[in-house]
Order: sequence, then structure tokens, then C-alpha cells
Amino acid sequence: MNDEKTINVLLIDDNDANRLVLEFSIKHNIELGREIVIYSAEDGFKGLEMYNSIHPKIIMLDIQMPGINGWEVASKIRKYELENKLGRSKIIAHSGYVHNIGGLNKDPNFDGFLPKPFTKNNLKNIFSEYIINVEKK
Repeated sequence: MNDEKTINVLLIDDNDANRLVLEFSIKHNIELGREIVIYSAEDGFKGLEMYNSIHPKIIMLDIQMPGINGWEVASKIRKYELENKLGRSKIIAHSGYVHNIGGLNKDPNFDGFLPKPFTKNNLKNIFSEYIINVEKK
């Protein structure tokens, strides 16, 4: 389900608690005037599978994961979008390692950064930026 009235959000994080906190926080703190449907993946491989089937508008992506890390996942998503002429999903890096911010700011695959732990305002700002960018198009 991905139409004008729905915003699909994909959470990719290997930590169950982090995914639950993000999901709860989005459901209880974000109002966009549209239905938000949240999907969740426990690793990068499952995240890529889910991305390919739902093409979410927003992806909250953990950077440090076993198997395939967030940098690799973001790169694969961007390649898939180009090859399939899809619109660009907003990929938000989600990490507890603040030193990652410098590299993320220079990486064209990412659209933003949400620290761990995050505040309600951090989360609202991420979603506000998404809405502003969509309304400009």
C-alpha cells in the first residue's frame, strides 16, 4: 500500500528494542495528515527484501549491523532506484556513533541523520523535512 494518502516507513535495525522505540515514537508523535504504515526489518538483507517489495517513502537505517551494514544497504537501494527509475526514498541514518555524522553528511546516499538516543524533536524534524521536500515537488 503506497499511495498519496499513505506514507510507508521502513525501519532497518538489528536491535529489537531500537525498532520498537522508533515505531512507538513515530506512531505516537508524528502527525502528517496521512496514514503512516511502518514496516520493520531486523537486518540489512531483510531490509533490502522489504524495500524491493514496498518502496517506502522513508527509511530509518541503522549504520552498524552485522552481515551488511547501513552504508552498503543505502548504496544498494540507490542503485536499485536508478536501475528501476524509481523515486528517491528518504534514507535517514540512525546511529549511536556520533563520529559517523561527518561521513554521512558527505555521503549522497543519505538524506539525514537521527542520533541514538533521539529526542521527540529530532524525530519530528526528520519527518517535517520530508513533508516540506514532498510539497516543493
